[in-house]
Amino acid sequence: MPKISKQSANPIKTRARRSAVDRIADVSLRDSFIKLNLYGQSGTGKTTLACTFPKPLLLIGPEDGTRSIHNVKGVKFVKLYKSSEIGDLADHLRRGDYKSVVLDTASMLQHLILKEVLGLKTIPVQFSWGFASREEWGVVALQTKERLAQLLDLSMHVVIVAQERAFNTGEDAETSEVLLPYVASALSPSIVGWLNPACDYIGQMYKRRKTRQKVVGHGAKKRTIEVRTNEIEYVMRAAPDDVYTTKFRAPKGLKVPSVIVDPTFEKIQAITEKGLA
Repeated sequence: MPKISKQSANPIKTRARRSAVDRIADVSLRDSFIKLNLYGQSGTGKTTLACTFPKPLLLIGPEDGTRSIHNVKGVKFVKLYKSSEIGDLADHLRRGDYKSVVLDTASMLQHLILKEVLGLKTIPVQFSWGFASREEWGVVALQTKERLAQLLDLSMHVVIVAQERAFNTGEDAETSEVLLPYVASALSPSIVGWLNPACDYIGQMYKRRKTRQKVVGHGAKKRTIEVRTNEIEYVMRAAPDDVYTTKFRAPKGLKVPSVIVDPTFEKIQAITEKGLA
């Protein structure tokens, strides 16, 4: 039976807060920090997008994935060896030396916590959900939520990066006759169910071929069509989608584009403020 450490069993420690009455403020005066859950397959530009956020930026990762952003100025990296180190880093970030923090990836953080809960030195490259008991997965979910909350609670821009996973398919579908398949962060369903509402923005990254316009036909039959090229562009899904979990929390009437091509922090911020022109 897994043992829940004192640290994970206790409420998350946060900085001292003023009384509820003192914290009453007009909604227009609230901090406009972006809390983004960004997921997608490997090589789709997740880390590159995350590192366009305001600097100084701290990149936290159970693995070193800095090769794609090694020439980006203002980014510092720390490798995570124990999940409890997130608490230490959160305390350090509260000093105000950074404007953004990125966790790359939450999927690997979950694996790290699973390893700690099971008391293993390493986790097999491939394992099934039966690798641990239901109770052990419950402890993993609890501790992962706590670690993610320690970052999301910070007064700065926060990006939680994850791989992607399809839900309600295969074996999952057998136990769910009503729920339709969907794609979200590669985390346990319990963590995904908690993380999605905890973030104001959820984006899914993917690659696609660029298109160009081409005129075909002659005379009255002349028309313009779009043809694919061999060039690749990086895209983030933003507006609600039937399959991919996406979200942009914005005032009513603000139009959000279905996708953002070559996304950056500046493009995301512009949409949150002005919507689609």
